[in-house]
Amino acid sequence: MKEILMSYAVLGREFYGWLGGSTGGSPVIYHYGYPAFGGLEPNVSAQWLFAEGSGNIVDQVAAITVTKVGTPTYSVSASGSFSGLSPGITFGAGNYFKTAGDDVALDIGTNDFTFEFWGKTSSSSDQLIYDGTAAGVLGMWIDIETSGTFAYSAHFEAEDTTTVNVHIGLAAGFADGNIHKMRWKGIRTGNVEVIMDGVSQGTASIAALSGKTILNHGKGIGVWNAGNNINWLGTMYEMRLSLNSSNNSGGPSGG
Repeated sequence: MKEILMSYAVLGREFYGWLGGSTGGSPVIYHYGYPAFGGLEPNVSAQWLFAEGSGNIVDQVAAITVTKVGTPTYSVSASGSFSGLSPGITFGAGNYFKTAGDDVALDIGTNDFTFEFWGKTSSSSDQLIYDGTAAGVLGMWIDIETSGTFAYSAHFEAEDTTTVNVHIGLAAGFADGNIHKMRWKGIRTGNVEVIMDGVSQGTASIAALSGKTILNHGKGIGVWNAGNNINWLGTMYEMRLSLNSSNNSGGPSGG
């Protein structure tokens, strides 16, 4: 069971949990769990902790269940600076979580958004992190593409079929087998920014989606809904969706 080893207030504004380690002598800090810590930030729609010991996974906010497929490996420990993230779940080819159908709790609507993910991989293959589309259309998916160079990739398709595809270059160290914190910060009238371990990887315009409605049409975690392939090939420790561009669960260099 994941534990908070230390908590405190920062200027009376937010509470944090200590991951149980440090980088450069400073604690690695993040908001853990819902509602104990993550719930102190507004507009959190879903937060998966991957702390289940078997079976399906359930998010901490709206009790959204996503069904196990194959044989994922449960109760995977994190170490060092990230020991407080334990446990996680290791995915692989044919081993993922997926439930078809719409879920209004995961609708982005016309809102700004923040998508956060803690995970690790040693694979240089294309990998799906989250797919909220119906077999590849209408909705949002986020993945890692490796054609040529590593890149964060996202597909956004509004209900009127306005579509924006984003590709932002990613530090080559992503697939080093270590845990990394990834954050997508989307402002609908402007850009989406990708941040890894507190360092911006770049921005891309999503202004074409301003005022456009993006809904959820499926739940694929570690799998592409269109073909049940392009799996996540590593371990996931936490995933969170918020309907604003300001939430940040923390991490190295501030997350």
